[in-house]
Amino acid sequence: MKKSYLIAFVFVIVLSVWIFSGQSSTTTETVDLPTTIAEQRGGSTFVKVEASLAQPHKVQITLRGRTEAIRTVHLRSQTDGQVAKVLGQQGDRVKEGDLICQLDVDDRAAKLDEAKALRAQRALEYAAAQKLSDKGHRSDTQTAAAKALYDAAKAMVTQMEINLGHAEITAAFDGIIDQRPAEVGDYLRKGDVCAVLMDENPFLVVGYISEQNVAPVEIGMPADVRLVTGEQLTGTVRYISKIANPNTRTFRIEVLVNNPDAKLRDGITTEINMGLSETYAHHITPGVLVLNEAGIIGLRLADENNTVIFAPVEIIDSDDKGVWVKGLPEKARIITVGQEFVAAGQKVRLTNTAELQH
Repeated sequence: MKKSYLIAFVFVIVLSVWIFSGQSSTTTETVDLPTTIAEQRGGSTFVKVEASLAQPHKVQITLRGRTEAIRTVHLRSQTDGQVAKVLGQQGDRVKEGDLICQLDVDDRAAKLDEAKALRAQRALEYAAAQKLSDKGHRSDTQTAAAKALYDAAKAMVTQMEINLGHAEITAAFDGIIDQRPAEVGDYLRKGDVCAVLMDENPFLVVGYISEQNVAPVEIGMPADVRLVTGEQLTGTVRYISKIANPNTRTFRIEVLVNNPDAKLRDGITTEINMGLSETYAHHITPGVLVLNEAGIIGLRLADENNTVIFAPVEIIDSDDKGVWVKGLPEKARIITVGQEFVAAGQKVRLTNTAELQH
C-alpha cells in the first residue's frame, strides 16, 4: 500500500474512533468509559501496554516514472537538395560520423573548383601588388583593394566547401536510428529531417517528486528502479529540477542507469525507490493511533507511574505490517488496548487482553 493511501486510511480510522468514543471539543480530556470494553475498578481503568523501542529506519520514497533516452536528436539537412543515397535504416546502430543521407551535389563541386581557381588568381594579384607597393610603383589604396579581392575569394571557397559538406548528413554520436523518414528521391529543404538518432547507453528514468519530499533528495543518491516489464535496475540521481511544475507542484528528477545490452526502450513505465537518510522511529500498527481534542494524531502512553500521556507523532513511512512514526521517546510504553477510553493525566492499571474482555 502506498504511503499516502495508508496515511489517509489511518486518519479515517482514527477519526471514526474519535467520533464514536464520545470525545468532546473542550480543552480538557474527559473519560466516559464503556464498562463492556474496559472495566474500571477503584478509579483506575484497565489497559494493555506494549513496550516499544525506537529502531533505525531508512525512509523510502516511491515515485512513478518512465524511461527516457538520454539523447534523441533529429538529424536535419543544412542545405537544399535531393536525396541521392541513404545508408542508414531504422534500427541500425551507427557510429559518430557515419553517413546517413547523401544529397545530390549538383554542380557544387564544379563551382568549388571555379572558386579555388579564382582564389589562386587573386593571391597572385595581391602578391604582385605588394611587390609594386614596396618599390613605390603602387599606392596603398590599390594594394588594399587587391587584398580585399583575395580575401573575398578565400571566403567564397570556404563557404562553398561548407555547403558541399552539408550534402552529407552524418551521425552526431554513437546510437541507433529510431526513424528515417527521408528516402532516395526526396527533396530536402534546409531544416528537413533525414533521421532521428537515439543514444542507448546510458539511459534515464524520469519521475516527478512532490514539494514535501524533494528536500532530502540529493544528486548522486542511489535509486532502485523497477520496470513494468519486470526488470530491476540500479542507478543514481543525476538531476533535480529547481523549478516546480506550475500545475502539479512537483519537481522533475532524473535517475541515470546503465544500459550496456541496449534492452531499454524509451517510454516504459517504472517505479523509482530511494532510501532517504536514516532516522530512529517506532513501528506500530495503525489501530493504536488516536486523535486528541485538537485533532492532532498521536499515541497514548503510560509513564513509569502508569499515568496516561498523549504523545503527538508524525507518520514518516509505511509497509505491509504497519507504519513508522517519530515523536516518541527512545523507549515508550504504548497503550494498545483501551487507548480510546482513557485521557491524559488519568491513572491506569495494566492487564492482559483476556481480562479486558470480561
